Formats: sequence, structure tokens, C-alpha cells
Amino acid sequence: MPSHVVVCLQSAVAPPSGDGKPTVGGEATDPVSRLEVEIRSQEQLIAGYQAENERLYHEIKQSDTLHKQTYEKLYQQNLKTASENAQLRCVFVTDSEVEMFNQLELVLQFFKIIHLD
Repeated sequence: MPSHVVVCLQSAVAPPSGDGKPTVGGEATDPVSRLEVEIRSQEQLIAGYQAENERLYHEIKQSDTLHKQTYEKLYQQNLKTASENAQLRCVFVTDSEVEMFNQLELVLQFFKIIHLD
């Protein structure tokens, strides 16, 4: 549990300070004083929860920003890789066609040699 929430909880459990109101065992005896103590306690808890919510909100925003940056990098890298892949396929097909053409030339030359003999 975050330290500021623990402090808020501890202050909510602590006996009220000496404000001149009658207390029994650390608790106010009249209903108005008890309500005032309870209101202060609830306000401290709310302030602690609000601070925690704000911290988490900023953490989520940072995480979203990081996620968007990572997504964009991966998207750009994917486009680059796809482009390189397409280029390599063209080179491979071209090399394969050249190799096939060279083999056909050799076969034709062989037939020419055989035909001349």
C-alpha cells in the first residue's frame, strides 16, 4: 500500500488532538464532535485516494505514450521489412531467371554440337 495512504489511514485511527472537546478513551462524546472527527478522517482518506488516482492516471498516460511510440516503430519496421522482402524476391526471381536462361543456353549449345557432328 502506498505510504501516503498508510499515513492517511494512521491519522484516521489516531485520537483527535486536544481541541478542548470532551473525550472518552480518545473519542468525542457529543455527536457533533464525533461527526467532525469522522468528516476529517474521510477527507484525509479522500485526499489520499485522489493523490493515488492522479499518480496512476499519469502512469497510464506515460504507458499509453510508450505503447504508441513502440507501435509506430514496429509498424515502420514492418513496412521496411516488407519492402526489403519484395525487393529480395525480385532479385531472387531475376537471378533464377538468369540461371535458367544460362542453363537453356548450355542445352542449346549442346544440341548444336550434337547436330553438327
